[in-house]
Order: sequence, then C-alpha cells, then structure tokens
Amino acid sequence: GIRQSAQIPSDIRAYSQASLTSLPSQLLIPYIYPTFYALHSMPAEAGTVGEHGVILPPPLPSTSERLERHGLFSIEDGQTMFLWVGRDAVPQLVLDVFNLPSYEVLRGGKVPHIHSLLDNPFSQRVNAVIEKIREMRRGVYYPHLYVVKENGEPPLRLWALSALIQDRADMLPSYQQFLQSLKEKVGFSIRVLWFGR
Repeated sequence: GIRQSAQIPSDIRAYSQASLTSLPSQLLIPYIYPTFYALHSMPAEAGTVGEHGVILPPPLPSTSERLERHGLFSIEDGQTMFLWVGRDAVPQLVLDVFNLPSYEVLRGGKVPHIHSLLDNPFSQRVNAVIEKIREMRRGVYYPHLYVVKENGEPPLRLWALSALIQDRADMLPSYQQFLQSLKEKVGFSIRVLWFGR
C-alpha cells in the first residue's frame, strides 16, 4: 500500500491501502510483517500438540538469505500462504508432503490443501502447522495456499519473495536500512530541537 514501486498495479495498491486501514490487529500484524518458517528443519516438537495447542516452529528473519535450496518453507501474511520448495528438495521430502516421487513432477500454483491424509509423521506435522496458522488468522479471509517451486513460474516466485520484507525491493532500502535511516532522522530531529533552543 505504501511501497514506492511502479510495478504495483493501482488496483492492488488501493486494495492494500484499504487493508492497512481496516484489518483487525491479528491480521494486520502479519500483513505488515509476514511470518516465515523453515518446515524441513523445524524442531521435533513443532507441528505437535502442546499445552496451548499446535506448536509452531520458530520464525525466521523475513529475508531470502534464509532460503535453502533443499528446503521447504512457509511464508504467510494473514491472507496468503506460500509453501516454498527448494529446487534441490530430496525426493523423500516431496513424497512425504506432496505424495509425488520427485521435485520435477511437482506443480506450483494454488492448492486447496496439501495431502493431509498421508500416513507419515512429517506430513501430519506440516499440515498441523498450516492449519494452526489458518486458525490464528481466522476472520473474513481464509488464507489461500500456493505451492511455489524455486525455479517455477516467475510471477508466483516474485509474489512469494515480495513477502520477505527484509530484502531490498526495486530501488527501495531493505528493512534494516529503512530502520537505520529512521533512527538517524529521529536522532537528528532531537539534536535540532535540543540544541536549537
């Protein structure tokens, strides 16, 4: 909604601006700062039921530097969920989660759900994490789920990567660069106010 980019269509920008002013906090926070999880390396307790329901994996910093070519990742912003599959994902991971023999036969795109009835612990844990996220984001939106292959369709890849807001986008600064710039401006303003008296 406020990103300075000529590549964002006007209808998407208008929708985003309306969302920023109307979403409840449990949806607004992930919309502004999407959550990012590594599912292939999540701790053993993640995706299992604990004292307060399904345990989520620890979130990663929202940067593509954390993407691994052999990994399976979840990126979600409260309205959309992406399952990012690295190009070197081992056949066993693809079989356990998608019930397919290899990465090459996996198709990217929108899916209603992944195979929740596969009889293996990893599939059940991944599905539990996805359903827990959807439950946390309950509201007017039911988050759509997209499978994104690392070397798949460029528009889908770019859409998923745009949710990793700590990366630079177009000519804009990264999240850390923006915060540093803001900090410097606030510090300068305080010095001007203090010494300007």
